[in-house]
Amino acid sequence: MRHLSHIPVLRILIPFVAGIIVGIFMAVPASLAIALLSSGFIGVLVFHFSKYFSQHYKLRYLFGIVLHLFLFSSGVLLTQLKTKLYDPYHYSQFESAEAFLLRITEPYHIKQKSLKAEAEIEAVFENNKWQPCRGKTLLYFASDAAAKALQYADRIVTNAKPQPIAPPQNPGSFNYKRFLGFHQIYHQFYLKSGRWAAAGKGFSNILLSTAFDLRKKFLNEIQGQILVPQEVAVCSALLIGFNDLLDDDLLSAYASSGALHVLSVSGLHVGLIFVTLQRLIFIPENKKYLNLFKQLLILVLIWFYAMLTGLSPSVLRSATMISIIIIAKQLGRDNYMLNTTLASALLLLLINPFSITELVFNFHTLQLLELYICISDWLRFFILLQCS
Repeated sequence: MRHLSHIPVLRILIPFVAGIIVGIFMAVPASLAIALLSSGFIGVLVFHFSKYFSQHYKLRYLFGIVLHLFLFSSGVLLTQLKTKLYDPYHYSQFESAEAFLLRITEPYHIKQKSLKAEAEIEAVFENNKWQPCRGKTLLYFASDAAAKALQYADRIVTNAKPQPIAPPQNPGSFNYKRFLGFHQIYHQFYLKSGRWAAAGKGFSNILLSTAFDLRKKFLNEIQGQILVPQEVAVCSALLIGFNDLLDDDLLSAYASSGALHVLSVSGLHVGLIFVTLQRLIFIPENKKYLNLFKQLLILVLIWFYAMLTGLSPSVLRSATMISIIIIAKQLGRDNYMLNTTLASALLLLLINPFSITELVFNFHTLQLLELYICISDWLRFFILLQCS
């Protein structure tokens, strides 16, 4: 077991995560968060450059308090910046909008009676002119030929009004409204046939567009090789995380057997791909530049597979962990797994602090146990120090 000093990311992550949780579940004024961040930053600079504090070792705990305050307020402020509802250009600020211009940001999902897709609202028609805005929303299309022809990055125009996400009807049931709120989605559109019109192509991410096209080719290949519909559904879910073909009976059968989790792409898939690629691409250790090219190729393939499967939180976490391991190995650094896990968590939270609300955003059981032991040792040392 290693000392707490060997896990520097942990000391950064704890106050930062605490700030994110406070920013998500408590309405902290932005002015207060900025004031705390500024005071913490100034305090860190004062403690770092002041000779007085460096000569008085007994005051070292003050630096820790100021640093934790800075990290805590950083988590709060980052969460507020990432909360789209606070954006002055969010579409909800335009209360008298008569029409909406939307861009589809993912391929649609097939439901029983409709087609579902996420979209970005790019503009609203208000006061006889189009005004730019931002914000994610859900779209539900009537299952007709026009809707099925829609693809990623297509734009549509509609005069339908967005409907707020309904809260749960039963106490203790799954709060779908809060779940979508964590993903910055607060409204949904129900678009019947004739209530919308195509408006050309919008901005398209070439990497995502390539991944979506390749996933479609994979699905066509699977459907061409396998004739049983249920086997096609299971194979599509296992390989590329496409769950639209799974029916209720099949999901119930897997749920009753306790094996429902195998129907979703997880970090285990990424780990297996990583190990397989390391074995298949054999290059002698003394070939330095060839080994570097091999690791870069593996990184590219892993992240392409992550995009192919839809960038689920578990896949993102595993791909980030593997990337850190590869980079650390190339730099000759220590690959301590707990440090790697915490570093990947910190990186993902810096990109999207709401990742912490995902169910799969957690550590493995053994890593949690090791983390608990480290914290317990630190607390025991602190108590003994105070008693001595």
